[in-house]
Amino acid sequence: MAGIILSGGKSSRMEGANKPLMKLGNKTMIQHLIDKLSILFKDVIVATKQPELYSDYDVQLAIDEFEHQGPLSGIHAALKVSEDQYNFIVACDMPLLNLDLVRYMLKQPVVDVLVPKIDGKLEPLHTIYSQSCVPKIEKAIAKGKFKIIDFWDQIDVKYIEEEKIRSIDPQLNSFFNVNNRQDYQQALDLLTENE
Repeated sequence: MAGIILSGGKSSRMEGANKPLMKLGNKTMIQHLIDKLSILFKDVIVATKQPELYSDYDVQLAIDEFEHQGPLSGIHAALKVSEDQYNFIVACDMPLLNLDLVRYMLKQPVVDVLVPKIDGKLEPLHTIYSQSCVPKIEKAIAKGKFKIIDFWDQIDVKYIEEEKIRSIDPQLNSFFNVNNRQDYQQALDLLTENE
């Protein structure tokens, strides 16, 4: 299985800063994720439209081939590059990844997608995807459907329920997104507390 980081988006709420390359302590946000994923996965892939930004990182790159900016096209690019049937995919702005939760997910049965569900909402950017999703994604994009879950009615989706998630990650830090400067400061504080 490969670990995949989606590094897309325009970081519009970060006042021009490129989120994955912002420093959290002595490492960039994306380096935190690379280091964590490298513990569990032999291959770490970064899906991006800007491969030049990651030439100094020890990762495989997946170049997003579609014009629109949605994460669905990044998932597609990464799955096409990966040599593994199953792949754990996480967003680049979720640096507080809990490896115990990921380990638990890796042990669960999955056909097409295994996704956490919190407060009734899905977390599709902290999810295991099968290669079997590729043709379904391509069909969705061809129809102009760019939301991640637009093709999920065509596949087998399994869920990790909130009770189980909280037993491993009580504060749900794994799903903390760094979207703005306030989030960035909070992530920095949480990382410092957990070191």
